[in-house]
Amino acid sequence: MVTGRLGGAVAVRAFPAVAALGPRFVGALAEGAGDAVLARLAAAETLAGRLGTPWTELEELAGRGATLQETVLAALIGRWSSRAAPEVYAEVRSGKSGWSRLLVAQGRVPKQMEAEVAKALRLGER
Repeated sequence: MVTGRLGGAVAVRAFPAVAALGPRFVGALAEGAGDAVLARLAAAETLAGRLGTPWTELEELAGRGATLQETVLAALIGRWSSRAAPEVYAEVRSGKSGWSRLLVAQGRVPKQMEAEVAKALRLGER
């Protein structure tokens, strides 16, 4: 049993799916982290586990203020282009490029990104 400030005790054994979200998520949940932090960690655990995005890159994106959507896009484009996710994010933030342009350069259709994200994360596409 993991205890924390999130409404009392959190029984991870009672909810096996919670443990599957990874140790960082479980630790944050036990400490009473808010929804935004938990959402970011759940997404980061998925990106790290399914795409192999290094935690250092995910933490750097969070530190630079990337939104959840920007983090996912930077990680995917980074994987598809063999670049670091923070490098992709910096290119967009600096105005040198845009998300749509980067997606098209990787042969992706921006309007179909919802399906692309689901496919990549489900299959661990590399």
